[in-house]
Amino acid sequence: MKLPLWVFKLNVYRILMGALVIYIVGLFVLTFSNYFSTTITIKEKSNYGMGRTMNNILMDTTGKVYTVHNMYLVGNFDAVNDFALAEVGKTYRVSGYGVSIPFLQLFPNINQISPA
Repeated sequence: MKLPLWVFKLNVYRILMGALVIYIVGLFVLTFSNYFSTTITIKEKSNYGMGRTMNNILMDTTGKVYTVHNMYLVGNFDAVNDFALAEVGKTYRVSGYGVSIPFLQLFPNINQISPA
C-alpha cells in the first residue's frame, strides 16, 4: 500500500519541529546550567567581527577568554556599557553563563561586571 504524499510531508514537518524544540531546550539548558562567578584581572580587551556581527572579548591574566554581549534569556541588555567600563589591568568581579569551546568560537559570556 502506497502512502499519500501529505503523510510524508506531515512526518517531515514533525521531525523539523521536534529538532527546533530540542535546539531551543538545549539552548536553555546550556545557558542556565553553566553559571559562573569569579574574580578576574583583565589582561586584554578587544573586538572582532565577521560579517555584520561584532564580539567584545576580554582575556584575563590566566589566558581565559570571555565574551561580553547581551543575553536576552537572562534579561541583560547593557553589555556594551559593561564592556566600555572594563579597563585593562584592573580587577573585577564577573558573573555570567556559558562554556568554553574554542574551536567553535564559543566562550563564557559575562553578563555582570563590578569592581572587585
